[in-house]
Amino acid sequence: MSWPSGTQHRHDAMTTFPDLATLSASLTSMLSRDLPEADGALTIVDRRPTPHATTFPVEIVTCRLGDGSELRLFCKHSAGKDSSAYQHRGGVAYEALVYQDVLEPLRRPLGLSTCRYYGTQTDASTGDTWLALEFLEGVLRVNYVSDPAALTAAARWLATFHAANAGDPDNDRLPWLRRYDADYYLGWARRTALFAQRLHLRFPWLATLCKRAEEGLGALFDAPPTVIHGEYYPHNVLFDRRCGAIVPVDWESAAIGPGEIDLASLTERWPEQTVRDCIREYLRIQRPAGTTAALESRLSAARTYLHFRWLGENPRRTADPKRQWRFEELRRSGEQLGLL
Repeated sequence: MSWPSGTQHRHDAMTTFPDLATLSASLTSMLSRDLPEADGALTIVDRRPTPHATTFPVEIVTCRLGDGSELRLFCKHSAGKDSSAYQHRGGVAYEALVYQDVLEPLRRPLGLSTCRYYGTQTDASTGDTWLALEFLEGVLRVNYVSDPAALTAAARWLATFHAANAGDPDNDRLPWLRRYDADYYLGWARRTALFAQRLHLRFPWLATLCKRAEEGLGALFDAPPTVIHGEYYPHNVLFDRRCGAIVPVDWESAAIGPGEIDLASLTERWPEQTVRDCIREYLRIQRPAGTTAALESRLSAARTYLHFRWLGENPRRTADPKRQWRFEELRRSGEQLGLL
């Protein structure tokens, strides 16, 4: 899908974006800190909303720098929107902190591929925040890549990231980062039972499983903590076809929790052999505490959590026929865990 060129192009979402003068001044300030070639001068030659559906308004901004070169930026705006989902997501300002305090410090030392973070701006009058990242050319979301090696590469990136953040991250460095605890996990089970009230006759086992959720999710309560993405699904992981690099995006759900949650997200509904390959690659690098059996136990609990997570977020979506498969998978998980 293409968009007309030129700064005069508008979209309904443009009304939520800063005006051209404000955007120019903010980007000039951001880029002058990190890009000598900006040379204190910046001209916006194009800005257009992304054609892809996103939670927050996003625009792609093309800038001409002082040396004549051009730079394309991915700018995400909070625009007064709230996507907290019972404190699961943190919004644009929270995501900006993840890029600044979690990802940027690891990008060069570990060679982890990430979107380069240029800065954040907050409107003093509205409190709305927006962030600027590099715009990546020639990338595909992993779920659109036909080669299963891309998924394995995503597991390898994940293992490296988790290993770098293993243990209990320093509270002084990341005091703002959310932490998963028993109340967090069990809240999703309670809401699933509530939101699915009209479905209990169809799924008579559901009430029992929700009541016994503490037993099913218990393996996560004291699991070795790390910094996790929180929604490490293939559609949130980009694959650079030019160099094979993996670049995870959409970090507003980042938290401190068990790494198996990210691994379960990545491998959800993929062929069994592909899942085994990802687990093997993750274990090869991560070498988590305990045995492979311990990881498998936490992975089973993580898969159960994810079903509760998506069924316990919104009553309308709980009843959505497109999500009915999660009930069947949840029942299967309950049987495997010996809870049904």
